[in-house]
Amino acid sequence: MNTNKLRIKLGELEVEYEGSEAFLRAELPLLLKSIADLHKTADVFAGSRSAGPAVKANSQAGAGGAAAVNLSSSSIAAKLGFKDGGDLLLAACLHLALAKGKESFSRTEILSEMKSAKSYFKKSYGSNLSNYLNTLVTSGKLLQGAGGEYAIHADTLAELKPKL
Repeated sequence: MNTNKLRIKLGELEVEYEGSEAFLRAELPLLLKSIADLHKTADVFAGSRSAGPAVKANSQAGAGGAAAVNLSSSSIAAKLGFKDGGDLLLAACLHLALAKGKESFSRTEILSEMKSAKSYFKKSYGSNLSNYLNTLVTSGKLLQGAGGEYAIHADTLAELKPKL
């Protein structure tokens, strides 16, 4: 039997699990929702408006960090070779996290940032926003909070930030 380890840290709240993959597959979505709800009701981050899981992008020090702060969504998409609507959505989230220092973002903020990348944005991206968000959430690149806010998964940020 394989033992899997999981650690989720949200502000001062931290949950660790070690056990079977079957439990993780069956119970992880409920666990993440419970953690997000607990964060929302406990208001772990004093003064935070975020209702969902968040990544403090600016505290993720690493190679490429300084360059990432000065890049637009369009520049991020270009540097990472992004080509489609889902890619542009991820570039917009990276810009919101790294350049604007936001821990989480609404659909409206994401769409607005996507539209700012004029050379990449197509009208169809706006009508497919839900599909792109669902794909990125199910692939684990984005996290979705109980309040409808989104945040970049720490692993995604760690993978892409050095490439910027």
